[in-house]
This record gives sequence, C-alpha cells and structure tokens, in this order.
Amino acid sequence: MIGTAQQQLTALDSTILISKQRVELAQNRFTIGKASKLKS
Repeated sequence: MIGTAQQQLTALDSTILISKQRVELAQNRFTIGKASKLKS
C-alpha cells in the first residue's frame, strides 16, 4: 500500500518535471522567435 503511494508520487513528480521542461522549451522558442524578428 505504501509502496504504490510512493510510486504514484514519483510518477506525479516526473509528470510535473516534464510539464515544466515543456513550458521552458516553449518560452525559449518564443524568445528566440522574438529575437530573430527583431534582428531581421
């Protein structure tokens, strides 16, 4: 019982981590896009 709860928490942590990375990637792309528009 405790083991499965821990596994669920770990899975949740991984999901949150992946979500954060996706957000950061999107923000980076947006920033790069803005920068390239300013340069041209």
